[in-house]
Parts: sequence; C-alpha cells; structure tokens
Amino acid sequence: MVYVVQRALEKAKAEVSDVDLLVTHQPVAWAGEAWRRAIGVPPERFYETYEAYGNIATCAAATNLLEALEADRVKAGDLLLIASSGAGENHIAVLERASPQLIQSCRGA
Repeated sequence: MVYVVQRALEKAKAEVSDVDLLVTHQPVAWAGEAWRRAIGVPPERFYETYEAYGNIATCAAATNLLEALEADRVKAGDLLLIASSGAGENHIAVLERASPQLIQSCRGA
C-alpha cells in the first residue's frame, strides 16, 4: 500500500502532508489504521466506517468517502487520497481534488 501511495503522490507532485483526507478499503478492523500510520497521514485526516459496516468489500472506500462528505469532513479543493487493497495483495491509490460540484451533490445543495 505504501509503495502505490508514494508513486501516486510522486506522479501528482504532492506530499503526504498535502493530503486532506484518506479513505481506504477496510478488509479487517486493523487494516485502515495500519495503512494510515504506514503512509503517515494524521488520524484527523482519516475516515473509516469499519465499526459501522465491517468488511463491505469493494464499496468500502466509496462508502467512507461518501460518509466523510456527508459529515462535512471535505471542502472544495481538498486533496483526497483513496487507497484500496485487492485480491492477491494488489493495491491501488488515487488522488483527487474535491470539486465544488462533488461537495454540493453530497449536501443536497
């Protein structure tokens, strides 16, 4: 996970300190927190829903992002890091800037 996140940050010419919010897949209770620490994202910039939903497979990262948006944890312009593991220990990482349209669509404006 750390390797793919570092590569994504390099390609975006960004640093971990630029990340405003990290959301991940949540295959087991400890994974998201372990990845957060390994990547170096502070706890206040991490959002997960494992306690509420457990392992909800491929929709976990998207669910975490949606709930973070609904909880006003994201502002327009924030750099979002979406990271996930998959079968065979493959990993992905995506960086995205939160657009005003994304924020509005999740807040019903």
